[in-house]
Amino acid sequence: MRMLIDANIEVIPANESPLSADVVFIKENDITYIFDVGASDEAYNAIQALTGKRVAILSHFHKDHTLNLTRLNVDEIYGSKETIRHTKKGTLIKETTTLGDITLIPLPSSHCKGCIALLYHDYLFVGDALYPCDKGFNRQILDNTISTLKSIDFKYFCISHRKMFVNPKEAIMRWLEYTRENL
Repeated sequence: MRMLIDANIEVIPANESPLSADVVFIKENDITYIFDVGASDEAYNAIQALTGKRVAILSHFHKDHTLNLTRLNVDEIYGSKETIRHTKKGTLIKETTTLGDITLIPLPSSHCKGCIALLYHDYLFVGDALYPCDKGFNRQILDNTISTLKSIDFKYFCISHRKMFVNPKEAIMRWLEYTRENL
């Protein structure tokens, strides 16, 4: 079941079996930007059915965000050094990069190395970048995450694997700052 966020943004929600991240489709003219390709057949079939140019942007290398890449045919792939090392595919994003109305932003994360956020209008898509790793949050990395997020102008976080996919920026920033203060 797809979810429409605005006229140009559609999401296939994450699921548990198989574990698959939220897959975001942003349509601009004849290009569809796909933020994370997921691991489910539903996501695979939806991506394969797209017409026009297909550009995949990977938030990070975990398989629930990237597994469909092994069986997909897309025109371009963008990812971090760590993600490209794991997937063996893609154009490296080392610094803030603009593609049309989309901005890709390297985002420090305690979850894993090499996270990338996608900014589109009022929405910042972060994949799992705001989650801790198995060992918890790293305070220095969390400080850098918060600092980076404060420098970006947006209204809503879109966070993978949450029932509330779209969240007000202020609420999530308060949670991150509370988490940092209580480490």
